[in-house]
Amino acid sequence: MQLILHFLQLLCENHNPEFQNYLRIQDKHKTNYNLVCETLKFLDAVCGSQTGLLGLLGNYINEDKVDLTNQTLITLTEYCQGPCHDNQDAIVNHESNGIDIIIAIVLNDMTPLNQKIIILYLN
Repeated sequence: MQLILHFLQLLCENHNPEFQNYLRIQDKHKTNYNLVCETLKFLDAVCGSQTGLLGLLGNYINEDKVDLTNQTLITLTEYCQGPCHDNQDAIVNHESNGIDIIIAIVLNDMTPLNQKIIILYLN
């Protein structure tokens, strides 16, 4: 999944508005896949808020999920840069409360990760 997210990130690099918009809405196709909101839902699932664990985020994200969470955030950032106001609106107005997830990531102490770093440092 991390490689797919990295690919989506690269499509939007250098503030590419055509791809940024295309990832949100495909006008000329019968079926529309909003990959901006799907990426946000993926972040929601990885961070545990669907299980009610958003408040315990520091205990839920372990070292195996850090790189994936980081890549997801980088991809979401690329979707919005430029700025791409429509993608920003899609994230802010999505039912998964994307801003709440991001704020929780910033504010929560990743205690298990800190303990792992200390153990590695002491060894």
